[in-house]
Amino acid sequence: MYPHFCTSPRSQLWHGCQVLTLIHECTHFTDVFDSNDEMYGISVGLSFWVRDNPDKAIKNADSLTCYVGLED
Repeated sequence: MYPHFCTSPRSQLWHGCQVLTLIHECTHFTDVFDSNDEMYGISVGLSFWVRDNPDKAIKNADSLTCYVGLED
């Protein structure tokens, strides 16, 4: 974790926060998703990237973070 984690909001899900950071980092564990960091960011830009790169998006940490942390 980077030092900014400790001062990030805990759960403001519309931008970076502790909950989304923890989900992101957990997706890297080999027994969870074994994800990588092809594209960073939880924004509209990610949704455009996902449409153009579906094969990479399925293993991308921030794509998985959005799926787990932001889906209703």
